[in-house]
Amino acid sequence: MSEFKRGWIADAMEHGRMTLEQALHSWGQHTQRILTMELDFYKGKEVAETHANLADFDVDQAIASFENDPADSAFQRGYLHGLLKSGYASTY
Repeated sequence: MSEFKRGWIADAMEHGRMTLEQALHSWGQHTQRILTMELDFYKGKEVAETHANLADFDVDQAIASFENDPADSAFQRGYLHGLLKSGYASTY
């Protein structure tokens, strides 16, 4: 078990008043959420790269759409990141 995981579980048991079993379950849920968020980020980035390569897709307009409605999910953050790094953005 890593030092980080050991510390996280100890903290959950002490401050969260969890049993070892509850802390281990919580750790599993926590790591699953992180992995899901990372996967969603890369899915968003991949979709943005596909869109940016379409002839009639306006990358600048797509980026501008996030100004009034900021990215609020891992997928949207990945999508915006993909647009910004696509090489097609002229104003960002």
